[in-house]
Amino acid sequence: MKKIKFSQTEFINLVISSIVIGFLFSFKLFSASFSTSILNWVGYSLLGLIALLIYIIAQKLIAKRFNVDVEYRIWNIKKIWFTNDLNFKLPIGIILALILIFLTNGVFIFLAVGSFAVIRTHVAHKIGRIFPRLTDVELGKIAVVGPLTAIILVFIFTTLKLFNIDFGVFTTMNLLLALYNMIPLSHLDGLKVFIASRTLFVLTAIFLLAFAVLLTQGLNIFLVLILAVLTAVVLTIIYFYYREFR
Repeated sequence: MKKIKFSQTEFINLVISSIVIGFLFSFKLFSASFSTSILNWVGYSLLGLIALLIYIIAQKLIAKRFNVDVEYRIWNIKKIWFTNDLNFKLPIGIILALILIFLTNGVFIFLAVGSFAVIRTHVAHKIGRIFPRLTDVELGKIAVVGPLTAIILVFIFTTLKLFNIDFGVFTTMNLLLALYNMIPLSHLDGLKVFIASRTLFVLTAIFLLAFAVLLTQGLNIFLVLILAVLTAVVLTIIYFYYREFR
C-alpha cells in the first residue's frame, strides 16, 4: 500500500479549515461563558479536522491508483466575474461560510471551504497507457469518492444511534461536507465530477439530496439508504430520457 503523505502547506490548510468549521458549529453556543465557548470551538474544530482528514485520505487513496498525488487546499479564487486576476488568493469558501453564518444567526452552515488539487503525476508509472496523463474521468472518480465516503460515515454513525450511541454533530458535518462539495463550482468536487460524467454527477447529486431529505424524516437508516438509491436511479433515468433522447 502506497504511503499517504501530507505536506506542511496542506496540513496548515486543513487546520485553518477545521478551525472555521469549528466556529460555524459552535456559533450558537457563544452566548455561554468565554471558557465554555472556547472549549466548544476547540472540540468542534477537532471533529472538523477528523472529518476533513477522512474525506481527503479517501481521495488520496483513489488518486494513488491513478498514479497521481493530490492535496487538500482551501477553496480560493483569483478572479471575480470578468475582472482581471487578483494579486492574491481570495478564500471564497471561508468568506461565504462566515457571511452566511452571521446573516442567518447560526442557522445556515455552509461547508464548502476546500477541495483537493492534483500536485503531481507519476508519468513513469503510466507508460504504455493510452492516456499517460490524468484524464477528466479519472479526476471525477477521485472527486466523487470524497462525498461518498462522507455519506458512508453518516450511515455508520446514524446506525449507531440504534444502540443509543449518538454522534450527532460529527454526522451532520459529514452530511454537509458531502452535499456542499458536490456543488458544481470552480475547484469543488462537484465540478470535477460534472466534467467527468454528467451521468455520474446527476446520479450522485440526486442520491445525496434524497439521502439528506429522507434522513430528516426520521425514517430507519436502512430504509433511507434504499429509497435514496432508488430515487437516484429512477430520476437519473427520467432526466436523461427527456434531456438526452428527446
